[in-house]
Amino acid sequence: MLKSKAAVLVVSGLCTLAGLLLAQNYVSQAGRTIEVVVASHDIAPFARIKPEDVKVVSYPAAAVRKDVFRRVEDVTDRMTRSVIPA
Repeated sequence: MLKSKAAVLVVSGLCTLAGLLLAQNYVSQAGRTIEVVVASHDIAPFARIKPEDVKVVSYPAAAVRKDVFRRVEDVTDRMTRSVIPA
């Protein structure tokens, strides 16, 4: 009987620890941001992008795809294929 109570306490402690680690990881990811390039106004299709057409803003890291542009220089002089909404 004593061994089963000890086992329950150990398992409960491990589950609590795992829950705390998961919560800490979630909170640390939720607060992290990265800078990405976005349109500063609607950009027409087949337009050459100029530096004044875009701006850099901070977004939550969890909401950003890996293939986004992160510097204005990466999009300057590129041609659009369709409307890019602001």
